[in-house]
Amino acid sequence: MMRALASIVALLALHSAAWAQLEKAPPEKLRPGRVQPETRAPGPPATTGQPPVVFSPWTKFCGKDANDPQARPVCLTVREARLETGAFVAGAALIEQAGEEKKLLRVTLPLGMRLMPGVQMFIDGEAARNGSYVICYPNGCMADFEVNADFVGRLKSGERLQLRGVNAPGQVASYLLPLGGLAQAHEGPPTDLKQAAPPDRPK
Repeated sequence: MMRALASIVALLALHSAAWAQLEKAPPEKLRPGRVQPETRAPGPPATTGQPPVVFSPWTKFCGKDANDPQARPVCLTVREARLETGAFVAGAALIEQAGEEKKLLRVTLPLGMRLMPGVQMFIDGEAARNGSYVICYPNGCMADFEVNADFVGRLKSGERLQLRGVNAPGQVASYLLPLGGLAQAHEGPPTDLKQAAPPDRPK
């Protein structure tokens, strides 16, 4: 649980720099809660012999920079995929700041990926969008995609978010995050980090 909370804190800490970058850009471009295995859900990466993957539920967190009295609240709707051992596989966080039409989809791939050519992201069978890694942490490397309300609507109605990167041997690695439950979490009240219960380990 502490690793999940640290991930959320890190994401919240990064939002100021991300929004500063968005101001210069043209428009449109964790393991919180109880973790349960997804029935028949496709798991990353798309290779044979991959151990079972468990997904956290989509969960919404909100907060703001306590050191800035003028800071506006930021909400993150987050999901992670991990192996049964707890090892991080992939994650995504929809980041929205109060009063801003621009939004970020921050995706995280595991360490060991080649920084170039970056990350591809797409919903179901849509055309892929390309992004660059912006920072790496002990659990993985993050890439930001600026998105709009239309894209968020497609996320809510979609079946799965697919992420692609190139691993160290030069092979394309594909990671899938089911989108079921995103709309309910996004439209519902945020989870209180102080009251979030630690997840049960998969049996």
